[in-house]
Amino acid sequence: MNPNDINQGQIGDCYFLVVLSSLAENPNRIKKIFNQEHKRPSGIYSLNLFIDGIDQKVYVDDYLPTQNRNLVFAHNRQKEIWVSLIEKAWAKIHLT
Repeated sequence: MNPNDINQGQIGDCYFLVVLSSLAENPNRIKKIFNQEHKRPSGIYSLNLFIDGIDQKVYVDDYLPTQNRNLVFAHNRQKEIWVSLIEKAWAKIHLT
């Protein structure tokens, strides 16, 4: 995990991606967000996020929209999906 590998997608959420970049300075911080260490065959991921100050599990799938075979939203230059999954979880808790 490298803080410089985060690419902003078509959502104007650079303020959120800056936070991810800061967390990625210490990869263990990012690893603590995920409840699993490896890619899930089921495509379902469990993330720990603080929502209104309460640590809660958020579940997301690995369906990530593409356009011309490129990810539409935030992604990682190294083809890792942690950025996309955290952004998706963040969007989920703010849009529900």
